[in-house]
Amino acid sequence: MKQAAFGLGTYMKENVLVILAAGINTNKERDLFRELKAELEKRYKKIGNSVTFVEVFPLGEVKDTSALKQALEVGVHMHRGTGGEEVVKAVMENKNRASRIVLIGHSGGGQAVLDALIALEKKGIPIHHAVQIGAPFQLVDKKYVHKVTRVQVKTDYVSENVRTGTEAIPHSFNSVAGLISSVCDIFTKRMPETRYVELNIQGMPWGGHSAYFKRELVNRHGTDNVTETVNSFWDKIK
Repeated sequence: MKQAAFGLGTYMKENVLVILAAGINTNKERDLFRELKAELEKRYKKIGNSVTFVEVFPLGEVKDTSALKQALEVGVHMHRGTGGEEVVKAVMENKNRASRIVLIGHSGGGQAVLDALIALEKKGIPIHHAVQIGAPFQLVDKKYVHKVTRVQVKTDYVSENVRTGTEAIPHSFNSVAGLISSVCDIFTKRMPETRYVELNIQGMPWGGHSAYFKRELVNRHGTDNVTETVNSFWDKIK
């Protein structure tokens, strides 16, 4: 989309639509992505682009359900590939305002943006990139794996331990279907690139699972967690 004007060294402005998908145990009032949005807006503005943020809750807001129920729903979505409905809806409602679409999800929201990426691409709606932050471990259809980047701190319990096969409806529920699925995965799916971030996770539960968006926490190199997180995937979405 970005095109240099001949001899002028200037660029056409892009309107970037960023869909932010939250995971379990959160709600609008918490404003989980506040610092992330501020960092991305600053960077897009610096390169001459505008950005529109739309935040969604694929698993609902915790005030209307429970964290346990949400966690079980993540497992169901991992097994069935059905977690992206709210993300797809947000894209469809806002896509005409954008020249580039980026999907970013945290935890179960990261699982949702993966499902949404595939659903939207199949609809003929190109997604520039999907970023999974602290998301469960999942293989991706090899046709789309180049459009997905995983970001995690190495100690993140969710990213390291929640994976396809440990979900609420495991393959063992139907051993024949599970065997067929596992064999097919070998030929059709790949693991997306994982980029590890060095965060300050002091006092953060689940191995730093909620530390990615904490501006007030600074790592040993003097970089705050939000900047460190965005640095890890900025080259994919700028």
